[in-house]
Amino acid sequence: MAPFIIQVLLTPEGYIATGFVAGGCDYETFIAKMKWGSEGHWSYNNRFTGEITQPAPIYHFYLFLGHLAGWIGIKLPWMYHLVRSFLAAFSFVYLYKFLRKHVPVNPFIALILTVFASGGYLSVLDDVFNTGFNSGNTDLFLQGRVWLAYICYPHYCLEFLGVLLLLDSYLSARSWMALTGGIIISLVHPFLLGLFCPVILISSVFRKDYKQALMSCSFASLGSLPILIPLSQAIKEVEWLKIWRNQTRLTVLPFWNYYILGYGLTGIAGWYGFVKWVTSGDRKKNMYLWAAWMVVAMLLSYTAPLPNKREYAFFFSVPIGIFAAPWIEKGICFFKKSTSKLCQLAGPVLVMIVCIWQSIAVYSEALISYTPTTISGCSYISPEYQQVFKIIEADGADRVVLSEYWYGNMVPAFTKSRPYVGHLCETQNFKEKKQISEDFLIGRLGKAQMEEVLKNNKITWIVLNKDTMKDSTLVQKLWTPVFNGQEVILWKVNKEWF
Repeated sequence: MAPFIIQVLLTPEGYIATGFVAGGCDYETFIAKMKWGSEGHWSYNNRFTGEITQPAPIYHFYLFLGHLAGWIGIKLPWMYHLVRSFLAAFSFVYLYKFLRKHVPVNPFIALILTVFASGGYLSVLDDVFNTGFNSGNTDLFLQGRVWLAYICYPHYCLEFLGVLLLLDSYLSARSWMALTGGIIISLVHPFLLGLFCPVILISSVFRKDYKQALMSCSFASLGSLPILIPLSQAIKEVEWLKIWRNQTRLTVLPFWNYYILGYGLTGIAGWYGFVKWVTSGDRKKNMYLWAAWMVVAMLLSYTAPLPNKREYAFFFSVPIGIFAAPWIEKGICFFKKSTSKLCQLAGPVLVMIVCIWQSIAVYSEALISYTPTTISGCSYISPEYQQVFKIIEADGADRVVLSEYWYGNMVPAFTKSRPYVGHLCETQNFKEKKQISEDFLIGRLGKAQMEEVLKNNKITWIVLNKDTMKDSTLVQKLWTPVFNGQEVILWKVNKEWF
């Protein structure tokens, strides 16, 4: 909770804290989904595109959090961060108990590595030597790192808990736990059952516990059906869901960066440990599951028929950290055996810092990065922008707002209206609309083109940020604005102008 609490405490007079700590442009979308739930909805209409869309059975978790926030009377950012922090802490403790019970490595070292495994060295090389090693941002690939999930998204923390429940049900021979795990996983990313069920079944071939593997996978699949069946039907029928899925498409990154160097020393030690285990004549039975996870996740991330198949690397730091733990422990023991007291004390700490320093750096940055510069900084809403949101809100629901995409991404979280262009995946035909909005706001379009954009998209409000659009000639082309401040200009579309 610390980054959010510090943000709130440092809020300048007249400003309001948004609650944004990490997670990029997605954070506001989850607040908007919670807001949609708090307004009484149990299915989700796309709030990030100008077109009217039909409801879909998706984002149940955030809709429920919105309802819950309304029932107990708590602000949405507080609900978001309280749930995120609780689920992160709970899964952290559960993971430690899980490792102690099921994994034949030092559980404390494995816990630190599986959660905090991070690289950062590719970014450093790019900054110092102007290379392009981290061009795909593999050092901060969110889905593959538990610590990033902990500071970003409560639904990732929930999903991690579901994964642990499913794996624990298999290893502990308690099939009922898989039912809960399947429900949780299906609430967030159902396709991950296509990773973990095969992992369990493959490992059972070597562990000789096929019956338990089948039981756990069957219970998990059964738990997922109430979510999976209506969702599958909606994906076939709901047009905006098809567009949304296609716009999530991301290229799969190079193996060395994506699966090894992006995790730094932990990645190198993890794959070394994996190779040593595979080539060993005495392979420990309790490591088969983690070996299967590494192999299956890697293969699916390159071959699965999904637009964003790289997400099969979800929580990949867990098997990497488990295989790395014995070798990192050897490095720690090397220093502990030293005759120098300084080496005995500082050496083990240094080894661990080398493995997890990037997670420490990013988290520390989250603690000190709050400044009320512009609204595009996402941490605070200035008095002027609060006034603009209030004007738009007072005009009614489902108005369409034309603005820059980063501002449009905030509109559904602070009003009942929708942006012409907002989130890069949820806005239908995002790239085309982003270019049109930029051309409109900078003043490149002629009057006939401007009229066409406003009419065809039923736009009611136009928002211009003076800081990011310093060279705009729009003021000379439009009518008198409703609001004209130092930061922002707001126009209500004047039908008489057409």
